[in-house]
Amino acid sequence: MTIHNNTPATVPAHMGSGRNHETPGLQIWRLGSETTPLRAACRMGEFSVWQEGRQERELFRINLGILAEINRRARRLTQSRLKALPEIRALTTEEVAAIWRACASDPEVRFSASLRRTPDQFGGWRRCLHLAETLLRMQGKLVPWESAEIGENRRPA
Repeated sequence: MTIHNNTPATVPAHMGSGRNHETPGLQIWRLGSETTPLRAACRMGEFSVWQEGRQERELFRINLGILAEINRRARRLTQSRLKALPEIRALTTEEVAAIWRACASDPEVRFSASLRRTPDQFGGWRRCLHLAETLLRMQGKLVPWESAEIGENRRPA
């Protein structure tokens, strides 16, 4: 998957009226290939992924503070589960998915998380996308930008 900085672009942002409005001056990152154009944006601690085209469509949105808190809790809970095992082994995918689902469904997460974060605090856009992908995958949901990677790999050279 390719990621390009696209500063002059705009992305629709949800406002109080429930309608999308153009928001200029954001730092936008273009994902994927020409066949599956996607944009990622971060504004006031909210990370969103949009599908480009005539019908701009939001595919994913999450508060980065909440994503960081879910990741921190899942890591901590995974380590404690590993230590509690009677024998040394890795956790199965189902066990890890159950941990992520439990951490993501905890209603206390939204109150304890810092709301003002940027992708740089995660180590960059790629790391931020990776954490969001892990969260979606462990909850059994589709990853919208995964098709962008597949589309790019199938493109003739």
